[in-house]
Parts: sequence; C-alpha cells; structure tokens
Amino acid sequence: MVFMKNANIGKKITIVFGIVLVVSSLTTGVGLWQLSKMRASTKELLEMSLAKERLVSDWYRIIFAGARRTLAIAKSSDNALVDFFAADSAQGTKDAGETLKKVGVLLTSEKETALLKGISDARDTYNVYKASVTKAKAANDNDTASGVLTTKFMPAADVYQQRLRDLVAFEREQIDESAKEIDAAATMSFSLQLALTVFLALLVVVCGVALKSSIVGPLHYAISVARRVAKGDLTADVTVDSRDEAGQLLQALSEMNASLRGLITEVIQSADTINSASGEIAQGNADLSTRTESQAASIEETASSMEELTATVAHNADNAGQANKLALGATSLATKGGVVVNQAVATMAEIKQGSQRISEITAIIDGIAFQTNILALNAAVEAARAGEQGRGFAVVASEVRNLAQRSAAAAKEISVLISDSVEKVNTGSKLVDDAGATMTDIVKSIKEVAQIMTEITAATREQNTGLSSINQVIAEMDNSTRMNAAMVEEASAAAMSMQDEATRLSKAVSAFRTSGRPGPGGSRQLALR
Repeated sequence: MVFMKNANIGKKITIVFGIVLVVSSLTTGVGLWQLSKMRASTKELLEMSLAKERLVSDWYRIIFAGARRTLAIAKSSDNALVDFFAADSAQGTKDAGETLKKVGVLLTSEKETALLKGISDARDTYNVYKASVTKAKAANDNDTASGVLTTKFMPAADVYQQRLRDLVAFEREQIDESAKEIDAAATMSFSLQLALTVFLALLVVVCGVALKSSIVGPLHYAISVARRVAKGDLTADVTVDSRDEAGQLLQALSEMNASLRGLITEVIQSADTINSASGEIAQGNADLSTRTESQAASIEETASSMEELTATVAHNADNAGQANKLALGATSLATKGGVVVNQAVATMAEIKQGSQRISEITAIIDGIAFQTNILALNAAVEAARAGEQGRGFAVVASEVRNLAQRSAAAAKEISVLISDSVEKVNTGSKLVDDAGATMTDIVKSIKEVAQIMTEITAATREQNTGLSSINQVIAEMDNSTRMNAAMVEEASAAAMSMQDEATRLSKAVSAFRTSGRPGPGGSRQLALR
C-alpha cells in the first residue's frame, strides 16, 4: 500500500495490468500444460495401450480361428479338408508370429513381458500339438489325431487362449487406468483453471479497488478542497499522504490554499492600512496645502532679496576687475625692480672679483719686496767682506734695502685697504643678494595676489551668472509651488477616493475566511481516508 501511495499513476496502471497479464499468462500456461499432458496421455493410450489391446485381440481371434480349423480337420473324415485348411492354417501361424513380434516391441512393463512369455510358451506347445494333429490326419490316423486333439491339443489351445485373454484383460485394465488418469488430469486441470480464474478475478477486483482508491479518492478529495476554496473558505488543512500525481495535485492545492490564505490576509491587512493611511494622507494634504501657500509667499520674498544680492555681486565684480588691473600693474613694476636688483647683484659680484685680484697682486708685490730686502742684506754682507772695494756697493745695497722696506710697507697698507674694501664689498654683495631674494619674493607674492584677484574676478562673474540662474530657478520654483498647491488639492481628492476604494476592497475580501476559527457554517479539517 505504501508503494501504491508513492508510485505515479502511470506506474500503478502498468503494474496492475502487468500483474493481471502475468496471472493470465500463468493461467493460460497451466491450462496449456494440462492440455499437453492430457494429449500425451491420450496419445499414449491410443498408440500404446489400445494398440496392444487390439493386436492381442486380433491374435486371440487368429488362434481361436486356428483352433476351430484344427478341430474341424481332426473331426472330419474327409482328408480333402486338410488340404483345404492347410493354407489358412499356415497363414494363421504366420500372422500369429508377426503379431507376437509386434506385441513384443510395444510391451513396456515387467508384467506384460511375463504374460507375453507365458503366451509364447503356450504358443510353442499349441503349435507342437497342432502339428501332431495335422500330421496324424494327413496319415489317415484318425484315432491318433482324435486322441491328440482331445488330450493334448484342446487343453493347450485353452491355455493359449486363456493367456491371450489374460493379456487382453491386463491391457484393458491399463486402458481403464489411463482413462482414469486422463479424467483425473482433466478434473485437476479444470479445478486448477477454475481456481486460477477465480484468483485472477479476485486479483483484478483487488487491484482495481486499490487503483481506484489511490486515484479516485484523492481526486474527490482535491475536488472538495477546490470547491471550498471556490466558496472563499481558505481554512482547510489539506492532508497529503501520497507522492503520486494525485498527491502532487493535493500538494499543489495545499500550497495554493496557503498562498491564497497568505495573499488574502495581506490584502486585508493592506486594505486596512490603505484605509487608515488614506485618511492620514488627506489630512497631510490639507496641511501641505497650507504650508505650500506659505512657501509661495516666502519664495516671493526670497526672489526680491536675490535680485538685490545679484546687483551687489555685480558691483563687487566691477571692483574686483579694477583691483585685478592694479595688481597686474604692481606685478609689472615689481618684475622690473627685480631685474635691476639682479643687475646690481651681478655688478657687486664683478667688484668682488676685482678686489680679490688686487689682493693677489699686492701679495705678489709684498713677496717681491721681501725678496729684494733679502738680496740687499746679502749684498751688504758681501760689501762688508770686500772692505773698501765694496763700500760703494754697500751704499747701493743699503738704498735698495730701504726701497724694498718702503715697498713692503706700502704693500701692507694697500693690502689692509684692499682687505677692508673686500670685506665691505662682501657685506654689500650679501645685502644686494638679500635684496634680490626679497624682490623675488615680492614679485612672487604680487603675482600670487594678481592670480588670486583674477580668480576672485572670475568667481565673482560666476557668482553673478549663478545668481541670475538662481533668480530664474526661484521664479520657476514660484510657478512650481503654485502648481503644487493645485496638485495638493487634487491629491487630497484622490486620497478621499482611495479611502473609498479601500473600504470597498475590505468588504470584497471579507468574503474569504483565512483564520482557523469556524465560520457561520463551521469549519472542518479535510483528510484523505
């Protein structure tokens, strides 16, 4: 049953028809097997038992006829009768021998073999006495023929015939037993076929009921759920206990019911919210209308103030332009002053280099005077050594020494003056360098001031343009505010209309029951049984 709940409908139908087909095939197979068995038994009966019974019966008739012929020959006084029955007697003997062979081939049981052996022995005895009677009769020895006939042949013939009858009786018993077996097999086949047919009918009924229960029951259940949903009752709890197509349908109905229940609940809540919000919107629109009118008056005042501000900014823009021109002029003059200072710095550098060159020349003169003084000293020493001969040379050397000393003193004074001049030139060069750097900073600052004034002028112009745009925007805002006031009135009317529609929507969805509490007609849980 779990499988019938979980398998899909196609598989259920296939399995049910498969079971019916298998059982039907089994029933047909059993019937065919029984018929085949009965046919084999009937064939064995016809081809074996009846054939043996007929052969033995024919054999019995041959022997019976042969015994009558031999009796007739022995009782007759006419020897011509012996010749008349000689051919028939020989043919009878031959037929009996052939029948013996045929019967021997067909025999299968030990009892049949034993009976046939007894018949064969009786036949041999019968043929011996038969030949004796015939021979005695051919020799016209009627007494001997009559004696053998009475004492030997007739008892042997009776034994021979009796054993043939015994075999016929046995074969007829076998035929009766085979007939009983065939009848029993037919009865069993009929009973088995009837039982299988009844079982098949019951199986078909059970499978049909199970199939109907697994398909039709859930469908009726789904119909009842759909009808309750159609009537607006969304409180049904759908129970799903199968996974076939019907179970999937019920699951879909359950999900649909839950979705509708949630949707209707949300719609009801939304309708209530809209109903409440629409009133608030209407009240808010009234307040907004009042504030919009106040805003329109404020915008008019703002527009007037912006016009005055625009005029002021335009005046500032003109002043900024004049200041920009003055800053550009100052920048030009500062640039020229910077060029002159740079030239002065270059001239001071050249003077410094000349002073340094003079200091070097003075140092050379001082060195020459020092060397001259030494040479004069050496000459005086040499003149003193020469005595009177070197006196005149000593005077000259003394004068040269005085000149050298005076040159050295003058060179020292010049060096002192040059050093003082170089120091002052260095100080002046440093001051000029500082002045040049200051002029450079001044030029840079003036340029920055000029750039700032240019930017201020541009910004003032942009402000003037922006204020014009703002004036235009404020004018547009004034128009928009007036339009907003009209739209607020329309929105207020729309809010009132929305409130009416929300009330109608609440009334419409109130037809659905979404809570688990029973309604006027009661609510019950649907379950698939």
